[in-house]
Amino acid sequence: MKLKLTLCLLFWWTVIYNLHSQVPQKGSLNRTGMDFGFGAGLDYGGLGGRLTAMPHKNFGLFFSGGFAIVDFGYNAGANIAFKSERKTIPYLTAMYGYNAAIKVSGADPFEKMYYGPSFGIGWKRQLAGGNNFFNIEILIPIRAPDFREEISRLKSSGAKVNFVPPFAVSLGIHFGSTKKE
Repeated sequence: MKLKLTLCLLFWWTVIYNLHSQVPQKGSLNRTGMDFGFGAGLDYGGLGGRLTAMPHKNFGLFFSGGFAIVDFGYNAGANIAFKSERKTIPYLTAMYGYNAAIKVSGADPFEKMYYGPSFGIGWKRQLAGGNNFFNIEILIPIRAPDFREEISRLKSSGAKVNFVPPFAVSLGIHFGSTKKE
């Protein structure tokens, strides 16, 4: 009987605690809920969209997909936001998915997508709509060795290869689904 009572109390305490944690913070983007955004960059799968679920006010999980120069690119990852009551919130991000693409046009066309982990830092800037925000990230993609080998092979064959920076920048706008108090 004590075990049933303890489990029942634990269950209701968990339910009440989770409902209480769903209350958004005033004047801050640190909140639970979901948002959807459009943008350009690795964390949008190229040029595409990103859906983020925030099960905790400082932790989010996301999935993104979009057109990435040669094909559909996707990423899945997590964000950890720093505690802030300001309109700009910094956060750390880690993801796995599309992080490089090669497209060669001309007599011998070649297209290939590369996948791997990427890490970075980002900032959310709250817009006038309260739940909506502008997003910017600086990412460090961990590119596969075969990507670097393919770039070297293309350069040695005389193909024009654009500079491949060791980092990526992404920009987007998001629309939140959680109402503020």
